[in-house]
Amino acid sequence: MQTKKLVLTLSVTLAVFAVGAVGLCAQTPTNGQANALKVKEDKLPIVNFDAPGPGDANDKARRNAKGKRFNDRLLVAEPQPEAGAKGILDSWMQSLPALPVAASDAIVVGEITNAQAYLSPDKTGVYTEYTVRVDEVLKQSSAAPVASGGLVEAQREGGRVRFPSGRVQSYVTHYQGVPVTGQKYVLFLKRNEQADVFIILTGYEQRDGKVYPLDGVDLPQGASELPQFAAYKGVDDATFSKDLRGALARRE
Repeated sequence: MQTKKLVLTLSVTLAVFAVGAVGLCAQTPTNGQANALKVKEDKLPIVNFDAPGPGDANDKARRNAKGKRFNDRLLVAEPQPEAGAKGILDSWMQSLPALPVAASDAIVVGEITNAQAYLSPDKTGVYTEYTVRVDEVLKQSSAAPVASGGLVEAQREGGRVRFPSGRVQSYVTHYQGVPVTGQKYVLFLKRNEQADVFIILTGYEQRDGKVYPLDGVDLPQGASELPQFAAYKGVDDATFSKDLRGALARRE
């Protein structure tokens, strides 16, 4: 799968997902819905809407290249006081396999060491860039080499925006979770060739000898979990590793 094709797939975002006054949920959210969304929101880093961009022209060009694919997606704007979290529904997550080995340019095991939110160049989108310290490389390509012990940057749409009024608005993607700084993950990454940065397709948190899907589970009450990811919820590391390495071997 080429990066350009993936970007087009990621852009299938015709449905707006929101909890509160706008979006797919027209009714008042239940406590369960509100709590599940609140947990997700609290993990998102914050960027100031009026924060100045890079002063150096080269740094500005690089940041614009990394962020331009997020233009016109989440429609970032000062919300009404009653509005809840705002976001998008990307249908591609529903068809993504639990172990997207073929679609990944790199598969790594590592710790998230930093998370920083950025606005897209036209300030209509927001995304988070994660720094990953790589402990193990399970797959890579010659076009995007990854070194064990090194750092890689990986993007995921969403973040919190603080407006000049002081209001902080959350922007999320339905089905997608939020990686947490300090936690260890198995990450499936796709390279964005135009920006020379990785996109997080999906991932699994490693915790207490088990794995927990980053995506498709622990959704607001009433939303159905994606079965391909839910199947690995709380599975022990050894079983997950065996399945993943088997999937990698079949691709060789």
